[in-house]
Amino acid sequence: MPRKSKRERRQEREQKARLTRALKLHQEGKLDEALPIYELYLRHDPRNSEILNAIGSIHKHYKRYPQAIDCYTKAIEYANPSSPIYNFNLGNLLSDIGKNEEALMAYRQAMDESEPGVLQDKIQFHLASNLANTGYHDESFGHFQALMAKFPDDASVLNNFANCLQAMMKVEEAIPYQERVVEMAPTPAYISSLGHSYIYTGQLDKAREHFRRALSLDPRYCASYFGLLKIGSDLTPSEEVDVRELAADMSLTDMDRSLVSFGLAQYFDKRGKYDLAFQYVSEANRLFGQEYDIDGHERELNAMIEYYTPEVLPTLPSSGSLDDRPVFIVGMPRSGTSLVEQIISSHPQAFGAGELLAINDIAKGLGAVDTHTADHLKQSTEYYFRRLYRDVDDSILKVSDKMPQNFLHLALIYTLLPKATIVHCKRNPLDICLSCYMQPFKSVNFSYSFEVLGRWYLSYERLMEHWKRVLPLKVVEVQYETLVANLESEARRLVTSLGLGWDDRCAKPHLNKRAVYTASDYQVREPVYGRSVGRWRNYEKHLGPLFEALGDTGDRARMG
Repeated sequence: MPRKSKRERRQEREQKARLTRALKLHQEGKLDEALPIYELYLRHDPRNSEILNAIGSIHKHYKRYPQAIDCYTKAIEYANPSSPIYNFNLGNLLSDIGKNEEALMAYRQAMDESEPGVLQDKIQFHLASNLANTGYHDESFGHFQALMAKFPDDASVLNNFANCLQAMMKVEEAIPYQERVVEMAPTPAYISSLGHSYIYTGQLDKAREHFRRALSLDPRYCASYFGLLKIGSDLTPSEEVDVRELAADMSLTDMDRSLVSFGLAQYFDKRGKYDLAFQYVSEANRLFGQEYDIDGHERELNAMIEYYTPEVLPTLPSSGSLDDRPVFIVGMPRSGTSLVEQIISSHPQAFGAGELLAINDIAKGLGAVDTHTADHLKQSTEYYFRRLYRDVDDSILKVSDKMPQNFLHLALIYTLLPKATIVHCKRNPLDICLSCYMQPFKSVNFSYSFEVLGRWYLSYERLMEHWKRVLPLKVVEVQYETLVANLESEARRLVTSLGLGWDDRCAKPHLNKRAVYTASDYQVREPVYGRSVGRWRNYEKHLGPLFEALGDTGDRARMG
């Protein structure tokens, strides 16, 4: 090997000195000074994974996400040997910007590359959390169990395990873990999270107590104010001033201001101050909203309508299942699906499984419909049964899956479970769209604009009319306005249509103690009421964009 010249040795020393200086500046938080030094070094060594990773972290700090992703991706590509830290950093960035499926791939790769130790534990924690956020609850549950065996006294692990249980509709099981977390680390975030769990289980007094406790520690903790306002808590005049100041505080994140604004909208709505409520909910949606490709959604549904014809349906493969226990409660969000599930699950021979993501997972996993085989469908049905019947014993004759958007997958449901019953919840479209607009949904991303909401409703209505014409599934329709006006007779009709004998408890759904993990979490604890019927009239002067989007459907709803 030829000996390096003095010049080459001097250049090498200078580069190392510059790199040492850049690393020191980086550690001191002087990122603007460190970045040009890193970039200069990279000119001499463009495949240096360590430098690419460092530059990626600086771009991430300044929210230059495409550049950060590019740096992390190159660091992964050039690393030899591979290093889990680069995939871990990429996964964290992708998770932060909401690209959860891509983040999962990075976290999985990081796990495969890592050795047992501190870094692997961190990777597993983030992988488990991301799996829960993406709907892979069973896999997330397994990872958190492994982490809890290692770290039984780690509040963060326990809290995320509890969140995973909640996502699996096991709120009652989650609460003891959350209570332990609060004992170990009584932070506003953990206390407020426990408060929200108490809402899901109907313990509203405990919820208020915990929200106020969190606010005593941090008067600016917005999630606690949202919880208080959501369940109708009264505010003192000074508290009302404080909350309204928070909603206007530009130093808060958009998410925090949005939560407070949603809470204030509900607070003023309950007090009949509708113009003020609309002012806050409009701002909340502006802050909370996200882009939604309504044109793409409409094209997708039109393609489904064109494909699933009376001629095509008999040619589709089937799982061969004859199980008639599943009941799919579908419709638009805020159409009464939670009330319907409360009625059904009040029956001693029925069980409410909540909003399961399983059908959507199956739809994603199976891919294009023309590639399905009977074996694929049989395996998918067995997977669905594991999710649906997880907490069900042999005495249960009907099990409901209350994922409203399963109406998108009724053709798939027909091939999986042709004997299932569909309960279609219907409601005045103006009340549905307004109610959606008033809610900060976790999983509904089309509710932040009246134009998008109106068009989404019309596409839903068109698809459901198509399914009614072509699918030989048993469909029971429930009109919300009729249900709340004639609860017992409508509940009796619903229950008997499922093949169950009448039980008086079904006429008292507010007494059902099961946990409810939806936007209606506290409303289902109240006796059934009709005051939300025609609610849109309180906001009529603000609903021009919705009337325009709904067209003739909106005109008929206004006349009804």
